[in-house]
Amino acid sequence: MHNNQYNTTMKRFFSIIMAVAMMLGFAACNSSNAKVGVDSKNDNSLNYDGRKVTKQLKSLPYFNKVVLDGALDVEFSQASRGGVAIKGRKSIVDNVKVKVKNQTLYLSLDEKDWFRVDHSEKADIYVSSPDLISVVMRGAGDFEAKNLLDTDTLNVELNGAGNIDFDRIVCDEAYLIVKGAGNLEVDKLTANRTKIAMLGVGNADVEFKNAGHVDCLLSGVGNIDLEGTVKSLSKNVRGTGNIDTTELMVHGCRK
Repeated sequence: MHNNQYNTTMKRFFSIIMAVAMMLGFAACNSSNAKVGVDSKNDNSLNYDGRKVTKQLKSLPYFNKVVLDGALDVEFSQASRGGVAIKGRKSIVDNVKVKVKNQTLYLSLDEKDWFRVDHSEKADIYVSSPDLISVVMRGAGDFEAKNLLDTDTLNVELNGAGNIDFDRIVCDEAYLIVKGAGNLEVDKLTANRTKIAMLGVGNADVEFKNAGHVDCLLSGVGNIDLEGTVKSLSKNVRGTGNIDTTELMVHGCRK
């Protein structure tokens, strides 16, 4: 009788021990799984430094020129008021420097935070201004001008391996210069006078609409593709590059 009670007690004791052990093991597994789930570095869709934010800069001095220094993605639109909006992860947005001096908007990256920021993801920068007469890009950024840009004189200089795209330009004079290995594209350009200079291994693709005189200089191994309609054209090739005018009409004649 005593042996039976002893055995029963021991069985209950061991059952309790096993139950506690199983609960501890289950909790440990859940804890381990929770750590894996919380480790946002294993999931690029999560915001490691918080939610994406938008930084609005509306009280900027007037500017009609833009200088990009670094790997920046910028979208420009001509509007009645000037401003800058930066969208992205907070740590990346905070790393973008904005300055206006001598009617020039300078956009760059904070060098002191260079090694603390993940550069595989960029911030989206939206710029608006009543007028735009100059764009200078340094580095491997992207600049895109949406819709119509109506101005008097436009100077564009692309240095490095960046990309500059314009949807539609109407101006008196346009000066487009590509240095390095960058790409410049204008979908529609109407100007009394246009000068295109390719200095390096870049590419320029311009389609004209009822434009005046076009002057092209190609020095290096770059390529210039011209399309549309112009009144007159002059070409100067000094390197091994190519100026393609097969889709260009000059004074009513195909070149």
